[in-house]
Amino acid sequence: RVQGLKYAFQTEKNLYMVTDFMPGGDLHDYLQSHKFNLSEGVVKHFFSEIVLAIEYLHSLGAVYRDLKPENVLLDKNGHIRLADMGLTKILERGRMGRTKSFCGTKKFMAPEIMKRKGHGQAADMWSLGVLLFSLLTGFTPYSDPNSFVLEELSFPNKVSEDAADLIKNLLQPENSRFTVDQVKNHKWLEGIKWDALYEQAYEPVADVWETWELKILNEGRFLHTKMEKLRDLTIGDSVEKEEHFGARRSGKLHRLVKRGSRVNLIPGYMFTSSVSRGSFSAGSFISSE
Repeated sequence: RVQGLKYAFQTEKNLYMVTDFMPGGDLHDYLQSHKFNLSEGVVKHFFSEIVLAIEYLHSLGAVYRDLKPENVLLDKNGHIRLADMGLTKILERGRMGRTKSFCGTKKFMAPEIMKRKGHGQAADMWSLGVLLFSLLTGFTPYSDPNSFVLEELSFPNKVSEDAADLIKNLLQPENSRFTVDQVKNHKWLEGIKWDALYEQAYEPVADVWETWELKILNEGRFLHTKMEKLRDLTIGDSVEKEEHFGARRSGKLHRLVKRGSRVNLIPGYMFTSSVSRGSFSAGSFISSE
């Protein structure tokens, strides 16, 4: 349930981490593609898998602290992986440990983190409540994330009573907030076979890959159109104009080589080294054409 790290390498200035490829994009983009209007059944699928991911991190004695749709990645079948472990911390006393770091995304941040008086794994449970609310409604529950006062929650009519009850039990003061086990045993998730879910035996969300295939296709058409327009500008032009275009491209290449802060993100360029071509000790770009 956590995005895997395949290998890593570094240049003189940067560290690069190569992770599992997740072609479904992130959950925020999936929400956008569905106009922030998901059925409870689809939300239940995503949420249940996220609960398992949080449970796994907690079993390691860690607190995640940055749960939000942008950090939930999807594979081609709609199964989730948590990404971006930059704020994850292994607590000194494991599940009972506390830390005082102020970090996270304010709209999803637990009150105890905001107050900077120390927090533990229960902070992730608050974030789960905010995430569930936002998946069901399309917006976060509290208008002022800086407020330390727990406001009375208001739910749209489309949110079921059981879902609302689970959210209310997650958005509680730290000492009375639901634990992972209580979430898994809640009525809204009744019928979920957690062992089968862990093994990904459940039918996945079917339209994840189709949605992203369409997006990739549309982006490809857009890029193709731009390249066609660029080609039309040079057809029939003088050699002088073509050389001028080449000089502009060379200037761009020079700037890329000088900066050297990205790898394989620009079509037509590949990574090389200013020290030894083919090694990763120092970064730059060269044209592969």
